[in-house]
Amino acid sequence: MGENLSNPHDAYFRAELSQAEAVVGLFARVGPNAKETTVAYFEGIRAELMEELRAQPENEFLVKGQAEIVLEQLSFRFGAVSDRVRQVVRAASSAELREFARRMFTATSVDEVIAG
Repeated sequence: MGENLSNPHDAYFRAELSQAEAVVGLFARVGPNAKETTVAYFEGIRAELMEELRAQPENEFLVKGQAEIVLEQLSFRFGAVSDRVRQVVRAASSAELREFARRMFTATSVDEVIAG
């Protein structure tokens, strides 16, 4: 009869496995250098993409997340933070946020953290 699809992911994994097997079979038919050539090609593409990502400006969502963590740490350490402090933190760059996080270890007030 038909396949037992008690787990809906089974069909997906079987398809992925058969694709992987097909690639291995292709390498065997093409020759001994096919795998190395293909891997080298994709490693080159990966290196280019990583270089491109490093050259891009800071990821906006990452910086927003860093800012929210700094705000949470500030409120935990010093109590409720003012709207002014929230604005300063949310407008800060990733490097500034890292510096705020470092200053929290020695600062005695929120103003010492954000003022430097």
